[in-house]
Amino acid sequence: MANVSVSSEEILKTVKSVPALSPGASQLLDVLGGGQYEISDIVQVIENDSALTVNVLKVVNSASMGLRREITSVHQAVAFLGDTKVIGIALASAGGETFNAKLAGYHGDRGMLGMHCLWVALAARELSRHTDGLVDKGVAFTAGLLHDIGKAVISDFMVDLVPAIMKSAGQETEPDHLRAEQEIMGTNHCEVGCQLARQWKMPESLIAGIEFHHTPVDAPEEYRAMAYVIHLADTLAMMQGVGTGVDDMQYKFDVDYEKYVKLDSGALEGLALDVQIDFNATAEALFGTDQETE
Repeated sequence: MANVSVSSEEILKTVKSVPALSPGASQLLDVLGGGQYEISDIVQVIENDSALTVNVLKVVNSASMGLRREITSVHQAVAFLGDTKVIGIALASAGGETFNAKLAGYHGDRGMLGMHCLWVALAARELSRHTDGLVDKGVAFTAGLLHDIGKAVISDFMVDLVPAIMKSAGQETEPDHLRAEQEIMGTNHCEVGCQLARQWKMPESLIAGIEFHHTPVDAPEEYRAMAYVIHLADTLAMMQGVGTGVDDMQYKFDVDYEKYVKLDSGALEGLALDVQIDFNATAEALFGTDQETE
């Protein structure tokens, strides 16, 4: 049973036991984190990692993708699906255990984390197009896909603390689940995700998306626009009902995203609808929608 006195140390210690990413996946994150990559760079990294290549081709050729011809190379996969979807497939396969973790502490079923992160990634990619060039779409997509990885680690420690966390989160006019996690456990899913990202030697741009997606104003200036993109994408996902459990819509929302994302509320609604369509076409192939819940 988790308890307040040991949970923060235990949680951060548990991060060290999370399996490392493959060299290919780590290299892919390095390329993406720098932004301004060429498609050929992505193809080369994936093709040089046999496991990533096999997983990409397996997913691309699955019935759920609905392609009318067999895809036999990563280059073909990119041509048919686009670079960000192929990136998503590669990273989802590399971190399958993390994305498919059952979020018991959030009362979330197995697979919900992967679904939520995919929706956020797709939304972040689209939102990045409206930042006057401040945010690279590949960085936004990747940061969105990874933003909640800390939940996979922290969740089991929360199981017996959910009532206390929810009570604490609701004490203010605007719910703040992040503050409540920190108050009750001495750490929170953003901090834990940041520690995991550093252990995986991710680029600082991606670490910032993980660490500051609920507090974008605190992000270093060079990554602040990207943090706001992930913050807004995360909120839109929860508004669309694609969340991770009891913490949905239990976070403070920073309206200063308007300084970086040039879209009015009507355009945001249209973007969310487009993302939902893209999500529906991609989610089953990447994470499966028929996984057994426990």
